Amino acid sequence: MLKFKYIIIMIFIMIINSHAQIQTTDFPKEGFDKRIEDYVNDLWIIDTHEHLTLEEERVQKADRLDFTYLFSHYTGDLISAGLCQHISAC
Repeated sequence: MLKFKYIIIMIFIMIINSHAQIQTTDFPKEGFDKRIEDYVNDLWIIDTHEHLTLEEERVQKADRLDFTYLFSHYTGDLISAGLCQHISAC
C-alpha cells in the first residue's frame, strides 16, 4: 500500500511539473548580436551630470581618483535622509 501511495504521489508531481510555465523559443536569426550592437551604437545619449568634472580634468587627475569620487555628490542626500554625519553621532 505504501508503494502504491508513493507511485501516485510521483505521478502527481510529474503531472504538475509537466505544465510548468516554461516558455521556449527558437534561436534568434543569424547576426542578432550585430544588430543589437549597431542599435546601441546608434543611440544618442545626453549626459546631464553637471556636478561631475569635465572629462579632460578627470583624465588629468586619473592617477589620484578612484570610483568613490563619482559618488561624493550623494553624501548630502544620504545625510538629508537620516544618515549620521559622524559615526560617533549615531
